Formats: sequence, C-alpha cells, structure tokens
Amino acid sequence: IDAALAEGRTVYVHCYGGIGRTGTVVGCYLVRNGASGDEALATIAHLRRNIRQPHRHSPETSEQRDMVLAWHEGAARD
Repeated sequence: IDAALAEGRTVYVHCYGGIGRTGTVVGCYLVRNGASGDEALATIAHLRRNIRQPHRHSPETSEQRDMVLAWHEGAARD
C-alpha cells in the first residue's frame, strides 16, 4: 500500500466479500498512519455509507473490529 501510494498510484484493497478482511486491513492502515481505532472505524463507515448493503459492517466481526481498535505498529509481531 505504502509503495503504491508513494508512486502516486491508486490502491484498491479487497477480499472475497469486500467487508471483513478488507475493513480490517484498511482500519489497521489508518491507525498506522495516525488515526485512533475509533477514528479508523468511523472513517470506514463513512466511506461505505452509500453502498448497496449499508447494513453490513466493515470490519465484519467483533474480532476484526477489536483488532483495529488494538492495532499499533508492530502489533503483528507481538
């Protein structure tokens, strides 16, 4: 993500369903770049407000949301 953005390229993040893992990766990326976990989740919700299935949350599961809320640099290694 970082390398593509640094080159001025557009980045698309998508898993099979486009909800759970996509939201988790994007949420952790936002936290890594200065947002709080709550801000990251709010940003994702705001960006998804006009989709066809607005009732589906992203990240999808409570475990995925908890990961975004607890994320910090190096968390994958902890």
